[in-house]
Amino acid sequence: MFRVMSFNVLCWGEGENSIENRIPRVVSIIKKYAPDSFGVQEAHKIWIDALVEGLPGYDYAGVGRNDGKEDGEYAAVFYRSDRFTPSDSGNFWISETPDVPSKGWEYTCSWPRIRW
Repeated sequence: MFRVMSFNVLCWGEGENSIENRIPRVVSIIKKYAPDSFGVQEAHKIWIDALVEGLPGYDYAGVGRNDGKEDGEYAAVFYRSDRFTPSDSGNFWISETPDVPSKGWEYTCSWPRIRW
């Protein structure tokens, strides 16, 4: 059996839906279901760091979309490091220059699109 989850964690939020309130809830749900792998969307570095800290035994692949390092939202994939060792990983931007952080094809959004 292979258990997989996906979370759109929402970048920041306010009040009851603030990131500070949501992080423990998301970590708790992931611990409860113990997926072998899970993906996150709209996860800034603060989310990545909180998930790494709150979920020992998981590692991840992914980068921030704005600079290809830590800036901007991640579309990261986490996996149980006791079960899996990646043989390869990478990212690309949906643009004319997929190997570098970029926006493309007259896209009307103000941010780059990335895929893992």
